[in-house]
Formats: sequence, structure tokens, C-alpha cells
Amino acid sequence: MLQRNDATGSSQRFAKASGWLLLTPLASWDSLDPAKLTRSMPELYLRDAKLLSLQAKPQQIAIGRIQGVISSQTCLTKSGAIAFSVNKLRDISGRRQQDFLRTLIKGRLPSSPKPSYSCLLVSTNNAFLLNGSAESKQFLKDLTAQVQWPL
Repeated sequence: MLQRNDATGSSQRFAKASGWLLLTPLASWDSLDPAKLTRSMPELYLRDAKLLSLQAKPQQIAIGRIQGVISSQTCLTKSGAIAFSVNKLRDISGRRQQDFLRTLIKGRLPSSPKPSYSCLLVSTNNAFLLNGSAESKQFLKDLTAQVQWPL
């Protein structure tokens, strides 16, 4: 039996004048790779993506083109951190497996759960929403508080 290792939820689109914002939940039981997950979705796939780090913390966005329009993308996590690369997302968005040795000491056999990763893919053609400014930080903070995150 084949198992899916990732999932993409329905996108919510918001538009004002010529600006737009797409919010799309992503999840993976392998590694969270927004570029791979969106490759077959023209409305989400960021072509020619270039990674930018905004601060010393792992705050990372990607800039490229979605359907020919210069756009920005990042994955917002439950902790409010943002990243786009597989390695950074693994560090900030995963639920770690229970320590194997500790499980054995407690006298139980581990059920060997796979770690899971999730984020909210934020895609926009409005550079001000993801540029690291005070307004951008407040937007991401407010968005983090409004999202119903998985446990």
C-alpha cells in the first residue's frame, strides 16, 4: 500500500487592488519542502526562487515568480518563525520523536511515530508583507495568533 508523505490544504486568497495574498497549509511526514510540494500547482509554484535571510534568527523568505509575477513566499510555523528551505523548516517546524532510550527505560516499546512537520505557506506579490519591517513582523505575529495550528 502506498502512503502519502505530504499534504497540501486548500488555499485562501485575499486581494486588494493589484496585491494578493495566498495562505496554504502544508504538512509532511518526511521533510517539508515548499518548492517540491507546489511544483504541480501553478498558482503557488515559485520559479527561480532565491533565498533571503532577514535577521540573525532563522527568518527566511524566497523571492521569485509565480505565474510570471514577482512574488515572495515563506512558511510560517506555529512558533511564529518563518523559513523556506528544507533544512531550516525541519529545525523550526517539526514535532520530534520521543527519545528511544527514554521510552525503553519507562518499560514501553516505542510505536515508532514518524516526526511530522507543518507550516502555513504565505505567498504574496506585496513585498511589504514579508520584508522584515515592523509592519511585516506584526502581520506575521497576528497571522500566527489567528491560525488554528495542529497539536
